[in-house]
Amino acid sequence: GLWSVNLCRIIRVIDEAAPYRRFGFVYRTLERHVERGEALFVVEQRADESVWLVIHSVSRMDHWLTRLLEPLGRRVQARMRTGAAQNFQSAVSEPASGGRQP
Repeated sequence: GLWSVNLCRIIRVIDEAAPYRRFGFVYRTLERHVERGEALFVVEQRADESVWLVIHSVSRMDHWLTRLLEPLGRRVQARMRTGAAQNFQSAVSEPASGGRQP
């Protein structure tokens, strides 16, 4: 396989109570990352008690190899968004005790 180290920095933490409960973060890619961009991940608990995951990202391929393989890179990004959503869904579906079921 192909491996690369792509560093990011959290640039904003979101912890709000009004108009409804929101918690999350925004991260930005650092220099030498193969992409350039930002992503927002927020979990919201709305007034009707429903829970929503909001993912918003903006990026462009920043390395010659990723520009060459951009369709593959976009598929990887889509898979990562889906994986993140599944992980959040799993986390909110666990018992309130915080413990994992065997």
